[in-house]
Amino acid sequence: MKVKIYTIISIILYHIIFVNIAYLQLYNIITYIFMFFVAIFLLYKVKIVFKENLKINIVMSLFCIIICISSLYNVLNFHRGIIYASKIFETFLVFEFLKKIDVVKKVMKIYVILSIIYCLLNDFISIIFPELFLKHDSNYFLGDKFTVAYMHIMLIVFYISYKGLKKSKYNKVIYMFIFWSIMASIFVDCSTALIGNILLILLFIIPDRVKVKIFNIKILLLLLLISGTFWITYKSLLNNSYVSDFITGTLNRSLTLTGRTVIYENVWSVISKKIWLGYGLGNSYELLMKLIAASNTQNGFLESMFQYGALGTIMSAILIIIVVKMFENANKKILAYPILMCIYIFLILSSIEITINICFWGMVAILVSYSDINKQKEEK
Repeated sequence: MKVKIYTIISIILYHIIFVNIAYLQLYNIITYIFMFFVAIFLLYKVKIVFKENLKINIVMSLFCIIICISSLYNVLNFHRGIIYASKIFETFLVFEFLKKIDVVKKVMKIYVILSIIYCLLNDFISIIFPELFLKHDSNYFLGDKFTVAYMHIMLIVFYISYKGLKKSKYNKVIYMFIFWSIMASIFVDCSTALIGNILLILLFIIPDRVKVKIFNIKILLLLLLISGTFWITYKSLLNNSYVSDFITGTLNRSLTLTGRTVIYENVWSVISKKIWLGYGLGNSYELLMKLIAASNTQNGFLESMFQYGALGTIMSAILIIIVVKMFENANKKILAYPILMCIYIFLILSSIEITINICFWGMVAILVSYSDINKQKEEK
């Protein structure tokens, strides 16, 4: 059986964006090799693909350039920003190519299979060899608890994207995956992922007419506003008895949100010193530990401001808005809804966690690939 080029590129890209094997020390080097192969592939496709989605690609390129400038300006770990920007650039162009040759649904099937394999591997190793967790600095096979928990959520999203929302005969499998995801979140003690699973269930069960209505710019802007200002508005929210009871009772967390409130009170004074370009991507841990004894900002907006400043943050918001604006047709919205569902979940969780990461941009790139999907082919 002949393996097609899109299959190889899709598998490689999956390992660049969605996988980071913590138990394999050379995995970063493997990722760089994969990125090189994707770059070679894109050399022959970039002009055609870039022009077809010119507006998105110009904004995406400007975003990547700002990330690189910020990293070079700050010198410390400058390579991280360049690699991150390269990943975003390659991911968008590859999925635009996959859209062009109309194989997005087939790629989602590949991603379902890969996600099942990696989730099973991670969970099996974690249960059978628990000592590896401490040996690798409190990391599981796929990384920290957040990475593990979110991988299970993305598996569900890939599966729904592949099978479609209207095929109810697959709902049992979907709920089985949701149950698995919840159990994984409990096992790794990730309360934000538990919230993510609840959000996923709610977004999945609402009627199609509601799904279409929430797939719009106004809802997206509202989510960006809520998540982006949570570090300011959290006090009034925590004063609500229902919210405080949910945090202390259901989630078994303190009202400091595991130290987040202390970070919110101190981090802006650091960010404001380099407001336009930030401190460079990947420098949060080293710098914030020295300055305010925190590993990161614990908020997606603040982390973006810290890493690539106001210029990068504004450009990233513009990119997300332009992508969502591509979907005006109701049928397109339903087909792309599972991916948007994941983007919405990550945006909401970014209020209290760093979920605006490379996986998030991978989902945004996949959303672009759904903008021209042929409905009849998807329903076959």
